[in-house]
Amino acid sequence: MNVLSFAMANGSISGRELKNVMKSFPDLGAQFSELSGHSRAELIRMANQGKITGETLVDWFNRSGAAMQDKLG
Repeated sequence: MNVLSFAMANGSISGRELKNVMKSFPDLGAQFSELSGHSRAELIRMANQGKITGETLVDWFNRSGAAMQDKLG
């Protein structure tokens, strides 16, 4: 989860970082994909283009609800 904290502080997440997060937390990757309406591959491509900002991540977390937050501890 340090990667996500860094991404939020940095303003965006790289494709490599997002791929690692989705690999470590597959449920989170699935939730991000569902919330964004994009496949995981598209999300990684978008991250590489700098299109996934810290603000976007916060929005996805807020929209994912308590169930996802419970899974992340």
